[in-house]
Amino acid sequence: PGALAALLVPGETVMDSWLLATFYAFQALRNGGSVLRGWEIVNGHLDSPSGVWTLTSSVGRTVLAKTVINAAGLYG
Repeated sequence: PGALAALLVPGETVMDSWLLATFYAFQALRNGGSVLRGWEIVNGHLDSPSGVWTLTSSVGRTVLAKTVINAAGLYG
């Protein structure tokens, strides 16, 4: 119970990366976006003129997106 140590870096912020991904998901939903969980993306292609990503999942599903946020963690 209680903190055992602390970290102070003047002018910097220590943040919770899980909370940041949660915030991004909330903002996406709030602004009409979608959150696709459990998708293993095996291929991605950006169409430069339109700025649209085509992403293909491991089960062959395809999604088009103007914005993509990879929130798979350190090893994703």
